[in-house]
Amino acid sequence: MSDNARFGIYALMWIEPPHFSTCLALGNNVSTRISKYVLIVYATMLTVGSLQRSRPAGIHSNELLHRLLHFAAFGLLGWLAMSAFPGHRALIWAIISCILFGGVLEFLEAWESNIPIEWRDVSDDAIAIVTTAVLRRTR
Repeated sequence: MSDNARFGIYALMWIEPPHFSTCLALGNNVSTRISKYVLIVYATMLTVGSLQRSRPAGIHSNELLHRLLHFAAFGLLGWLAMSAFPGHRALIWAIISCILFGGVLEFLEAWESNIPIEWRDVSDDAIAIVTTAVLRRTR
């Protein structure tokens, strides 16, 4: 794993609520603890996948597909974060940390590949996360 991928993983842990390591052990119930581990695994996969130099051929050529993939990936990240850390204050942390995580990933992609930051991707990520939060709060 490259140093940039490790940095992205550590960045997620840094922007989570304080005392991240103790949050893993102190879940309200088993499903909350499982959600936290699934969140870590998914964020790791998202980081490693995003920082690969080679991309599938059709991803950037089809704008709609590219935006839908960002929406799905970060909508799921937001849902996992909100499931792992239930409660109103945790909801705010989940939204902020997921949006920052998307921004950090985009920065690392640009840094790793020497391409400009795609701000539309960051906005798509944020829209997906906020949409997920709204849908979770209205159910």
